[in-house]
Amino acid sequence: MKVMGKYKPAVPKSILFILAGLLWSVAGIILCQYALRWLMAVTWEQEAAFGIVGLVFAFIIYQAGFKAIVKKNLSRLHALPERPCLFAFASWKSYLLIGVMIMMGILLRHSAVPKYYLAVPYEAMGSVLVIGSISYYRSWRR
Repeated sequence: MKVMGKYKPAVPKSILFILAGLLWSVAGIILCQYALRWLMAVTWEQEAAFGIVGLVFAFIIYQAGFKAIVKKNLSRLHALPERPCLFAFASWKSYLLIGVMIMMGILLRHSAVPKYYLAVPYEAMGSVLVIGSISYYRSWRR
C-alpha cells in the first residue's frame, strides 16, 4: 500500500456534499451578519435600500456566474470515487480562491470605505453563497 493512501482520510462521497454545503452556508451567513450589523448604523430607509440593492446583486451574480460554478463543482464531486479524500469537497484551485477572498475581506473591513457601503457586496456575496449551498444539500439528499 502506498504511504499517502494509507494515511488518506477517506470518507463516503456523500460527506463531501455536506461539507461543501456547510462551508458555503457558514461563509455566507457570516458575510450577511457583517452586512446586517453595518446596516444598523443607518436609517431604516437606507437599510432597506442597501438591502434591496444587495439582494438584486446577489441574484445577478448567482445567475451570471455562481450557478455555473456550483454545477461544475457538483459534477466534479459526483465523478469522484465512492470513498474520496475528506478534503476533496473543494478543488485545490478553490482552496486558493478561498484564501484570496478571505484576505480581500479582511482588507476591505479594515479599509476607510464606510461600512454601510461594504454591506452591499457582503450581503450579495453572502446571499449567493447561501443560495449555492442549497444545491449541495440537495445532492447529498439524493
